[in-house]
Amino acid sequence: MSAAPATLVAELDRYAPTWVSPPLLQPSRFYLELLGEDLRARAFLTTDENGQELCLRPDITAPACRIAMREQPVLRRVAYHGRVFRRRGALSPRETEFDQIGIEALDPPGATAPAILEADLIVGALAAVRAGGFEPALKLGHAGVFAAFCNAVGLAPAWVAKLLHAAGRPGLASATLANAARGGQAPSPLARALAGLEPDAAVDALSQLLEAARINPVGSRPVSAIAARLQAQAQFAAVPTPSASQCELLGDVLSLSAPASEAFSALEALAKKPDIKNRSSVLSAIAVAHELWSAVKSRAELPQSVVFAPGLGRTVWFYDGFVFDLAAPALGDRESLGGGGRYDGLIRKIAQDIGAENPDGWRACGFALRPERIAEAAGARS
Repeated sequence: MSAAPATLVAELDRYAPTWVSPPLLQPSRFYLELLGEDLRARAFLTTDENGQELCLRPDITAPACRIAMREQPVLRRVAYHGRVFRRRGALSPRETEFDQIGIEALDPPGATAPAILEADLIVGALAAVRAGGFEPALKLGHAGVFAAFCNAVGLAPAWVAKLLHAAGRPGLASATLANAARGGQAPSPLARALAGLEPDAAVDALSQLLEAARINPVGSRPVSAIAARLQAQAQFAAVPTPSASQCELLGDVLSLSAPASEAFSALEALAKKPDIKNRSSVLSAIAVAHELWSAVKSRAELPQSVVFAPGLGRTVWFYDGFVFDLAAPALGDRESLGGGGRYDGLIRKIAQDIGAENPDGWRACGFALRPERIAEAAGARS
């Protein structure tokens, strides 16, 4: 791990955080439960002497928040600087390991004031990148806007959940909608065969099949996880697929990327489409995002390029409220210098996992920056 640039540390220290240093090796169970089994393709996995599956941390937000919540009293603001690890394809230009410096703000149940205001968090991230010597482009989004549209068109709850999970990753929700418009993907014969079985019976049946075919599962994924995933695929196939018009409308929402001064009017126009069954809920979600944008504008001199995109996703996809990204477009596929947003679902899951009282009352937001890319972007401009 390289030394964190003093300018970035100084900007984070303005929040008076407690600096923490989570272990490099983390239990993979939590990441897999939260982000899904597809994380296996992107994480560096291993096992300890007791057979527990571990991974090199793909992000520091979750373990930093876990440390904060185990303290008494809970640490409301924590900062960190450390190395993270993400498996990439052979041809990917993106780094497999890199430094991350960031801050997380936790709000426990009944908090009378937020640890850090959302607008102040965005302005602070912007100031940190500027302190690192680069003027970034700013991209804003809000998961609540897309969620409101999904609910307002009358999708089945399972489809809403699937799309909201997919929306956190760049391009995945659009691909999911395109597949739905083509009629969806039929489950495999094996998935259909396991669909009606009790979980234990499904595991036994799959184990016998693998043994008879002399197939050894690749990696550390247990047979029970494979069986559960196959059953879930078959059960999901029975859920009504979104109609072509629903897919088109939601695709238009996801593809919208416009100057913030224009984007909210465009969203309000989409809210008038015939497929929208609950217009007031959509307009309310748009108003929340617009209010945040107004608050950011009132607190800082903004970059020339500020875009609002309701489908904005980030590489680690646990954000469920506002989201933002700071970018250096000249770096191409590696343009992201960092970003963050609100992740109430993640902090509540952490609260449940550690047995905190009233876990549903927790809220949190934060950001993480990439000092090496910031330095690269600043050097390229000079």
